[in-house]
Order: sequence, then C-alpha cells, then structure tokens
Amino acid sequence: MLPETSNRRSRSVLLPLCVLGAGVVSFLWRPASRVYHIAAILLDAYLLAFLVRKKVTTKKIPEADIDTGSLPFFTLVVPCKNESGVICKTLQKLCFGLKYPVDSYRILVLDDHSTDGSFDRIHHWIRDTLRPLPVCQAIARPQHDIGGGKSGALNAALKYIFYEREQDVIISPKKRHIIGFLDADAQCDPRLLAALAAVFLSEDALVLQVLKKPIRWGSRSLLEDCQVADYMADWFVSSQRQIRRAGCASLRGNGMFFDEAVILHVADGRSALRGFFFNDQTTGDDVDMTCRLKIAGLKIHYIDDTYVMEELAPSWKALFQQRARWVYGGYRRYTDYLESLPCLWWNDPDELVEFCVLLAPIFLLPQFILSFWFNGNRAVWFHLAFLLVWGLGLMCQACASLRLALLGLIFSLHRIFFIYWTVVLCIWKPSECLPYWKTTRRVDMERGTP
Repeated sequence: MLPETSNRRSRSVLLPLCVLGAGVVSFLWRPASRVYHIAAILLDAYLLAFLVRKKVTTKKIPEADIDTGSLPFFTLVVPCKNESGVICKTLQKLCFGLKYPVDSYRILVLDDHSTDGSFDRIHHWIRDTLRPLPVCQAIARPQHDIGGGKSGALNAALKYIFYEREQDVIISPKKRHIIGFLDADAQCDPRLLAALAAVFLSEDALVLQVLKKPIRWGSRSLLEDCQVADYMADWFVSSQRQIRRAGCASLRGNGMFFDEAVILHVADGRSALRGFFFNDQTTGDDVDMTCRLKIAGLKIHYIDDTYVMEELAPSWKALFQQRARWVYGGYRRYTDYLESLPCLWWNDPDELVEFCVLLAPIFLLPQFILSFWFNGNRAVWFHLAFLLVWGLGLMCQACASLRLALLGLIFSLHRIFFIYWTVVLCIWKPSECLPYWKTTRRVDMERGTP
C-alpha cells in the first residue's frame, strides 16, 4: 500500500504537535507525568537489556552446494547515474569475482539518464570483455520516464524484469528468482551469492539485508573514524536483533535482496506500468520499503556472514548532506504511514523503540524549557543522562577501541540537529524529496584523479 500524498502537510504538522504536546502534558499534569516516568523506566530497562546481551555474531552459514540444481537464480540490479568512473570496475568484480555458477546469476545495469557517457562505456565493456561471463545487460531508462529519484530508476528496472516474466524470457525460469540491488560502486564478498543462496533455501527467507562495510582509503582520519564507528554500531544493532529473531532493523539500499514474489507485487490494483514495491514519492526508498514490509507482516532477515562494501563520504560537507537525507527519510516514513503506525509497532515492537529514540529530542525540548521555570522537576536530566550513557555503552560494545566509541557517540549527536531541521522542512515543503549529492571522491575518480 502506497501512502497518501494529498495531505502530507497536515500529517507533517500533526505528528510533531502531538509529540510536543505529550512532552508538555507529561511535565505539567501529574497523572500524565507518572505514566511518562513509568514508560521511560520500561524503555530504559529494555535498552539496558538490549545492551548487556552477549555480543555474538550471527551463526555461520554453510556455503551452498554449487553442484546442485536447486540453487536460486539471482538478478543483480545496478542503478547507474553518471558513474562512468566506477561502473566498469564494479562490473569486472561482479562478473569475475563472485564464486557462483555463471549460469545462475545475471547483472542488469539500469542507466538513469546519465550525461557522462556511462551507458556507452558499459556497452563497450560488455562487448570487449572475454567470455565466459554471466549474462550482463545494460538498459536505459526511457526518456519519458523521469522523476522519482533512485526509486524511479529501480522501478524502471523492475518493469523490465516484470515484462520478461510475463513473456517467459527470464533466464532459468524454473529456479527460484531472487532480485538484488547493489550500488554502482559496490564491492562484494566473493562468496556473497553462495551465502545468500544458503539462507534463501534453508530459512525460507523472502527479504534479506546483507552486512554493509565501509571502504577505507587508508588515511585513518577523524572523518573516516566517525563513519566507521557509525557503521559498526549499525552492525551491532542489526546482529543483536537477528539473534533475537527480530530480523533486520531496516533495509540499507545497498545489498538488499528480495524474492521475486515480493518485489514484483503490484499493489492497489494499479497497472503493471506503476505501483511496484518502491515508493518514488519519498527520499528514503529503503526505509520506506522497510516500513511497508513490516506493516504487511514480513520479516527482513539479516546476515553478517557475508558483506557488500561501499564508499565513505570524503568530506564533512558530503557526510552531513548524506546524513541529512538519512534522517529526513527515517522521519518522513512516520508522517507518510501515520495511520499504520500501530500495526507497524505491533508487528515489530523494536520499531516503537526506534520511534521513541528518534523523536526523543522533540519530546524532551519542552521539558527542558519548563524545567528551568519549575526548578523542582529535574527528571528530564536523568533520562537524558541515561540515553547518553547507554549510547556510549552501545558504542563500546560495537567498536574496537574506546577512542572510536567516543567519536561515534559524539558524531551520533548530529541527529538531534537534523531531526529539528527535518520537522521544519516537512512542514515547510511537505512534498520535498531531497536530491542525491554525489561525493567528491567519486567525482575525482571520474576525472581520473587517484
């Protein structure tokens, strides 16, 4: 079910007003204050239990037997927009670096109106590369199909696959068909598909997210360390959820895989030309998709036995532009699916915890202001101190050193500023979809700079 977009402004106003109002009422009205403190204590206890749980990785997954005929067939979709500097290197690794039968997967590159000659470079590489190779196809998004950002590009690739299925031209049609999505700069573990095949066959998974690792350039700078700490914290949270059979917290865009029956579902009775699972009216296509899957009652599996790697932001400006999009997408899903939030929380209680943590700065803001007028109530400071100590504990569990943990905690505070900025932007421009900013490092690579 796609969210309604006609009343986005009213939703964008209603949600923060409700959270702010709850903060004021819970401070001024004694019965509400008691309920708030009980709920806060329960939340603190839950977070503490989550933190002190033994940190172990997910169970090692045996590699699939590549000699059997039961292996699923993978279609790897690689969206490409002005990626001439990296796309051929990515194709080289996908075609020659994966330890999986070449007749059991293919690569589908979708060019999203590139202006730097990416489409021609892909065609030349496919033509000039020696065989044997997995099937590697390059298709261009139709000129009349514009808008929607990355979601629109992914939907264009899915339309192509859908028409193939309708015309019975998909390779190996008798096998289970898995559709995966990789970034144009992705670097994959050689045994990625073999490990995924084992999970899809043994656990009957429908949706799966792979561990993401950062590509470090060897500088060991403060900028890189902050991002690495953030990646490690995300891995720790996702692996802990998987241990408890709760599944992945959220899809991450790069390294997400779907059973064909899920991703090619046409919702709301719309035609095959529209209405695929991706929402092209939002900024965070991955978190939006996560929300829709969980509302539908589907579990997102997670494995850290294999991985995909992606580039780090090369500058502080690029980093904060990236994180602004992430926070904006994470908040926007709550306004878009406001009526379905109880169903989301019922199917995955951890989503309620994430909602409380994300919107805590909005809830606590009036309590901070009122605490200066009413000197007798300082409970808000206790809850803030607990969240900071808990955040440091999480970082210490996830990171390899105390320095990295402290950097990760300090860096994570940027979300407080961005959540206020996001609320204002959603009210001011309710239909705004933030653009994707290309990082400086990849621009340099395209220009030939090492």
